[in-house]
Amino acid sequence: MFFTFPKEPSSTGQSTEKRPSITRIGNKLFCAFKENTSSKIDVICSTDNGKTWEGFETPNNLIYTGQTTDVSPSICALGTNLYIVFKEDTSPSIDVIYSKDQGKSWDGFGTSNGLVQTGQGTDCGPSICSFDEKLYIAFKESTSTKIDVICSGDYGRSWNALVHTGQGTEVSPSICEMGGNLYIAFKEATSPSIDVICSKDNGNSWDGFGTSNGLVQTGQGTDCAPSICALEGKLYIAFKEATSKRIDIIYTQSSTKDWSHLQHVGETTNIGPALTSNGSNIDSNLFILFQAEDSSNRLLQTVGSFHGHWMELSLDTIGNKTLKDICIPGSHDAGMSKSINQTVGAHECNTVTQTLDILYQLQAGARIFDIRPVISGGKYLTGHYTHAGKILNHQGACGQSIDEIITQINAFTEDRKELIILQLSHDLNTDVGRSYRALNQEEWNELLNKIKYRLNRLSGGFGHENLTSIKLKTWVGQEWCVLVIVDPSDKEVNIYDAVGKDKGFYPNCSLPVPSVYTGTNNLEDMINDQVDKLSNKIDGSYFQTSWTLTQSDDQTVTCRGWASSILELATEANKNFNDCKPLFNEIIKGKFPNIIWFDNIGNVKGILNRCEEINSMAPREIAVLPEIVAGNWQNFYGTAAPFELNGKPYIFLQTDTADNHWCISELALDASTVNYEIVAGNWQNFYGTAAPFVLNGKPYILLQTNTADNHWCISELALDASIVNHEIVAGNWQNFYGTAVPFELNGKPYIFLQTDTADNHWCISELALDASIINHEIVSGNWEHYYNTAVPFELNGRLLVFLQTNTPDNHWRISELTLDASANCEILGGTWQNFYGTSVPFQLGGKSYVFLQTDTADNRWCISELNVKSSLKG
Repeated sequence: MFFTFPKEPSSTGQSTEKRPSITRIGNKLFCAFKENTSSKIDVICSTDNGKTWEGFETPNNLIYTGQTTDVSPSICALGTNLYIVFKEDTSPSIDVIYSKDQGKSWDGFGTSNGLVQTGQGTDCGPSICSFDEKLYIAFKESTSTKIDVICSGDYGRSWNALVHTGQGTEVSPSICEMGGNLYIAFKEATSPSIDVICSKDNGNSWDGFGTSNGLVQTGQGTDCAPSICALEGKLYIAFKEATSKRIDIIYTQSSTKDWSHLQHVGETTNIGPALTSNGSNIDSNLFILFQAEDSSNRLLQTVGSFHGHWMELSLDTIGNKTLKDICIPGSHDAGMSKSINQTVGAHECNTVTQTLDILYQLQAGARIFDIRPVISGGKYLTGHYTHAGKILNHQGACGQSIDEIITQINAFTEDRKELIILQLSHDLNTDVGRSYRALNQEEWNELLNKIKYRLNRLSGGFGHENLTSIKLKTWVGQEWCVLVIVDPSDKEVNIYDAVGKDKGFYPNCSLPVPSVYTGTNNLEDMINDQVDKLSNKIDGSYFQTSWTLTQSDDQTVTCRGWASSILELATEANKNFNDCKPLFNEIIKGKFPNIIWFDNIGNVKGILNRCEEINSMAPREIAVLPEIVAGNWQNFYGTAAPFELNGKPYIFLQTDTADNHWCISELALDASTVNYEIVAGNWQNFYGTAAPFVLNGKPYILLQTNTADNHWCISELALDASIVNHEIVAGNWQNFYGTAVPFELNGKPYIFLQTDTADNHWCISELALDASIINHEIVSGNWEHYYNTAVPFELNGRLLVFLQTNTPDNHWRISELTLDASANCEILGGTWQNFYGTSVPFQLGGKSYVFLQTDTADNRWCISELNVKSSLKG
């Protein structure tokens, strides 16, 4: 599960019969509540994530605010100040108090009665949140069910006129902020439904993300007040179920209409729970405070971090994708969160690359780790060394031990089944004198056996094959989810000498990643270099981006004084990652890295959100939308070729029948137009291949028969049968090319052809009115499959072809059309439910469409829009 809750929640030591409220400042949690046996509002504090609570050394272990209420109070933080909003116990008045000393004392900005009256009234608990240096209160009116909002721009001293949200409730609403928008969760006034409304203009107007009824229904119900908060770009609602006492959590992405049920918390309550988060950092947790049935006021919180489960959480989206279809964060020089056993010229400033150890890097979201094993003092440690010439030899230091890393990974995977990849390389033995050497076979055997017998969840069984082609769900959520890639510096070392095959250890060729290291301390140079390398990425390859800056020789020597340390350079690189438009422009074009390496990965803001965006768009899939127009024809046209004449789209069709009937019809979104034959005739042969192209401004068609002589010819396309019937140029080929895709490159027409033979031969030739040019293969090769159907299209300036096999799984692929062997590369692949023997793309009104027909009893045809999915934001 994404959430892991403690089996025995901690207790605050206090109790209440009304919903409590919690908020956070830094590493402190604050809880405001109404006492169980009186109307007093009290505050308690925790500095250890809710394990223990105290009232700032007061005799009764709590802080009495001096105020009273008969409903639930609400607490929030603005800067370092705390604010509590509450309904007076003797009137409907909504009042505010605040604390400048983090809860030790409370007042109302010097008012005579120690509080600020907002001028509004309610009969339920109001809710308060802060945003953009303003305070917002959402509440149910005292004399109706209306939910209203008021705002203070002077830190609670005065409050503006209220805004009616247009919604109603009979219990307390809950308000929070995320991404510059305000959100209110509430139980409907006339039903148990939990709904959500949003304001994008600082509370001045409210709606339900454009829904017809002005709200979003979560699909859940409650008989108590729900509680809403934001964390890591998602909204969360905690609530008591309507038909039971169970506490549940649901969540949604930012500004979406769809809510996902997350899980049952496993505890029960009679009143609504309170929910808060600790913001966005490596220990990103939700905290749920609730009144248990046994009258104990318990705090229930997540264990670990949300980043610790990001693959499992995304499994529905990425589970069927392979490693080359997704992007994951990587930790560069991952073991160097400390610096020990330093050489003469080594210091923390030129050896430490990470501020977090491996466990916290895992919790921060990293899933691939650059581990550099060294022997130092007879122990296996990680190292960061550079060869500084014959005089200085190797300079550097050691970091975490291999034993410590194993222990931390085991701790992480005890209740998480995320894919973890360790890359072992840059090995050194530093115990052999001043001139260090690579680990030998015996030393590697000892190291790998240590890992084999101590590291849990090692995933084997894949031999030498390319791991990038295996689906992610093979590992994520499974018992065996740790891979170790071994790249010894001594290429004579056999990694299987000690551990054997299929035991979770793989050679470097199993995860083939080209080196893209820049080696500069200049941010602009690094960005330009990495973007350039990404733009030249070979489609279908496994690719990494190295978002790291490297100290110059001078910086390495002088970083203890004035020059930048590795961590300072990392801060400069990392803070510019999310706003790097050139990088994300390349990603939008379809080029994305599979690994992004970082120094100090713990301070990379938003990296998982970026990876999520990339992973949601790759692989890009052709989406066929609902049929626009459809009908039935007398014949099945096995050959179909679109073309344009005088600005209008047409289609050439031919049947494989006794009379080899052919015709030309206009393409339109009107069945009567498509059904009308403009010109028609009969030919001696059936042309199984028909490829239209344009030469010197005129449309032509290349035709080929599947006969003994494999006859081919070129005719002009026109609305005149005599012109179409005239063969301009003709000949015979050795093979019949059942798949033919014409395309244009650099102003010239070409054709991609493939045979349905044992070797599935393919080639590219130039199209011309000259047989010798057509007969010349410019580039050729062989594929594993024969693709019966081919649909060319253009995307972001690239010429692509969609191909489909007539096989049980209806396999499809997308490849690029070029004049080199990269045409042999499968960029994307998948399967379809149906095989479309006829697939013809065309343009109309600035949109792309595809004409499809099946060879079935009713010869059904349809026209659908052709689109390419991409949820990536630049």
